[in-house]
Amino acid sequence: MKKVLSIVLCAMVLVAMLSSSAFAVVKSVHLDSTQTIAESGLVYGSWKLITASNDKTSTFAVHVLPKYKKAGIWWSGASEKIVLRPGTSIGDTATKRLSDEYYWKLVLNPDGAGKYGCTADGTIRQ
Repeated sequence: MKKVLSIVLCAMVLVAMLSSSAFAVVKSVHLDSTQTIAESGLVYGSWKLITASNDKTSTFAVHVLPKYKKAGIWWSGASEKIVLRPGTSIGDTATKRLSDEYYWKLVLNPDGAGKYGCTADGTIRQ
């Protein structure tokens, strides 16, 4: 009886652990040299972690813009302005922490309106 109870208890603990640990949803974004802007897919939550890199062959710096959608409008979710010079990158960087959950995306665009000539990559996740 104790063995059966132990097996059942272990199974319950395993199920509880798996159901409580959220599997990280990661959305990627790639900006190629012919684009003026690139956006990731959407993720949901009250804050996110972002990473980004700007290739050393890029012509310009790249703006890294985490954004969240509130009341139909996309707002800046960056804690501070992030601009990557060619050949630079950032590791896990937290966005603003909001009191409610929203949809988020990561936007990459070259420095300057309508500019292209940059290759950059990024991710957004929690």
